[in-house]
Amino acid sequence: MTNKTALFHAHFGVVQRAAGNHAVKVSAYQLCSRLQTTEGRRFNFTRKSAEHAGHAMLLPDGAPSWANDPGELWRRAEAAEKRGDAQTARLIEFAIPRSVPADRRLEFARSVLQPFVDDGMTVQLDVHAPPGGATDGGEQPHAHALITLRRFDGDKFAAKKERSWNDQFTADKGRTMRGQIADRMNKWLAANDLADRVDHRSNRKRGLPPLREPDVPDWQFEKRRQTGQAPDALADLITQRRARRAGHNLSSAVKVSRLSEERWQQHLSEITKRGRANALRPADPAERRARKERFVAMMLARHYDVKWLPQGVAERIESVQLDAARHLAFIRLRDGSQIIDAGDAIALRGRWSQDAIKELVEAVSRNGWEAAEVAGTQDFKDRITTALALRNPPVPVTNHTLSPAAQAKLDAELARREAMAARRAEEARQLEAARQAMQQARRPPAAATAAPEANLPGHTPAYVPPWQRAVQRPPDGAKQKQDQDRR
Repeated sequence: MTNKTALFHAHFGVVQRAAGNHAVKVSAYQLCSRLQTTEGRRFNFTRKSAEHAGHAMLLPDGAPSWANDPGELWRRAEAAEKRGDAQTARLIEFAIPRSVPADRRLEFARSVLQPFVDDGMTVQLDVHAPPGGATDGGEQPHAHALITLRRFDGDKFAAKKERSWNDQFTADKGRTMRGQIADRMNKWLAANDLADRVDHRSNRKRGLPPLREPDVPDWQFEKRRQTGQAPDALADLITQRRARRAGHNLSSAVKVSRLSEERWQQHLSEITKRGRANALRPADPAERRARKERFVAMMLARHYDVKWLPQGVAERIESVQLDAARHLAFIRLRDGSQIIDAGDAIALRGRWSQDAIKELVEAVSRNGWEAAEVAGTQDFKDRITTALALRNPPVPVTNHTLSPAAQAKLDAELARREAMAARRAEEARQLEAARQAMQQARRPPAAATAAPEANLPGHTPAYVPPWQRAVQRPPDGAKQKQDQDRR
């Protein structure tokens, strides 16, 4: 039997509080389910349930029974760490060869992770298989592993982390562990009479030609970040990459991009050369813009886990890219800056502008933050703190005090808004008084509805406002006599 080389992919990482991550959130993502933290924060990834293909909790000997519950396990793992910048779990993600039958993928992933369990680690294993998720449009089976950093000590986590575990993943910059994982995969493939084999080495070490792309200087990428316009060489590279992805459904990174007429023609030309002229777009430019903005709003709604966002949210946005594996949204603005939203942290790349400040504040609002901390230059911190203070309701910044000049501007703006609110309230009061007066004027005179005893001697009639008094017209004869007297 001739062996074939399958794609090898393995990625290592850690869940870091300093980066805004949370072990319960990662666990919910792997499960494609709902979980809640001890503090009451909820994470819901049920929208990805269609790609979830298997789950298992791999426990070492002597593990407590509550460790079988992913939510309870990672809530306790988070509680065991006291530092604000603590690492709370380890991450491993690796591809599963397509030759592995669908009903045996979980078994394959277990064989790769079992040595970690034998060493005392607890592993939450989940298999995902998003249809059409690969760059060739095919299925993309892969495994996610969330691993503890402490051993168990009876019915709880040990008082100290197991630092020796780190050495396994850092040796030779991770190359040693990648080699071990590849060996475990090949051992299982051979034992089950499958022709595929994996190789963790680079193309250069394997004697294969590298995947060539045009050499583009770094300054062109920087210029595109600052201005939003790609120079010629970078534009060609982008066109080639788009052509390779034409017709593919990228589930883990969906990018919305705006193509000019010239770029559109280049795009069609490139994919036609490759025999993939499968592209469509609305004929009306106005409809294209509306559809693009609607799609941007849909992508943002998916990231913020809401049912709907209005199309107007895309007013300042050039493109949106979702990275489901890392739970990030990359929001590129039309001014060239980029916002990276992780839910628990929001970062701004590139120069900041008034549009960037507005979009950052909107991101804070969509995430539902009640307070925030800010980092950056003094000017930036003043601007973002002021913008958050002017929200309704305001979002306080807990780690920054405004400069005297910024505080004076904020006070002046708040005073202006308060005066405007008072003026509007006074105008509303006056309108209400006028409305009541008009209603009073339309009512019948009090004399017409007076009780009979009001005409009795000694009775004092009630006061009637002038505008409600009936006009007393003299009899016709009296009017003629008055006219003669005037003559």
